[in-house]
Amino acid sequence: MTAPHIGIALGGGGARGAAHIGVLRRLQTAGIKVDIISGVSAGSVVGAMYALNEDAEWIENRFREILEEYPFRKRVTRYFSPIGLEESFFSRINRLLTEHLFQILRLYKDSVISKEKLKEVISFLVPVKTFEELRLPLKVGATDLNTGESIIYDSGDLISAIVQSCSIPGVIEPTVLNNKILVDGGVTAPIPISMIKNNCLFTIAVDISQYTLKSLVKINMNELKGRSDLITSNTLKVLLAEKADFTINPDTLGLHWSNFDKFDILINQGAKSANSSIKKLKNLILNIAPNSYKETLS
Repeated sequence: MTAPHIGIALGGGGARGAAHIGVLRRLQTAGIKVDIISGVSAGSVVGAMYALNEDAEWIENRFREILEEYPFRKRVTRYFSPIGLEESFFSRINRLLTEHLFQILRLYKDSVISKEKLKEVISFLVPVKTFEELRLPLKVGATDLNTGESIIYDSGDLISAIVQSCSIPGVIEPTVLNNKILVDGGVTAPIPISMIKNNCLFTIAVDISQYTLKSLVKINMNELKGRSDLITSNTLKVLLAEKADFTINPDTLGLHWSNFDKFDILINQGAKSANSSIKKLKNLILNIAPNSYKETLS
């Protein structure tokens, strides 16, 4: 082996996945070569794009095109973001009516967004069809709701794997296949470090969790359950991140997974976090790197 095998695990977080782009951009400029990638949910999309051409700037530009072309992102932000104090009285009334409608729909529908619409978006962002067409090895995680097991894909149909990995339960239509109900890989592995731990010498985890918790504005069943689930998820992510050799934690400013309108802010937060860690990360990598690799980090 002429260079250390460096693996990076990109966690899920919806719109917060934009922070992954900033992290990868900074690693790229620092000469840190990624050899294998694992991703779930938003991390699977960014991971596949980076595995395709190893160019963070291309990923950013591709996302900008899709955000302009698909107006559904505004609907998602509007419907699923938490109620803000800055909203007007009429905006709050409209949101409450929308939430009431969703509560009724949830009894009869399994999702709000069809997986075909998601597939259309993914196919644009990742313009290849199979894992074999990627430059870098990639592992994508999904979850089987029937068994609770994590399903890992690393060959064959790339787009379907990413669609499954990004299918947020109750929001995006699940994939029903061979008695499996396949949804977001972040349900079982919010930071997919275990997928690559045995495939490389040094692992980097990127955790884009919503760790900034504001005081609850309202105390009701929905708010209490949502906050409890968030705390449970964050606790699991901390434990998973500890399995990595190094973790980068972009400050995602407490933003909700549906805040697609904060794309630029989240990219900058990712780059900022990676930049503050870059010196320490380089030193750790240099301890295991052969001379041929050290030249790229100097």
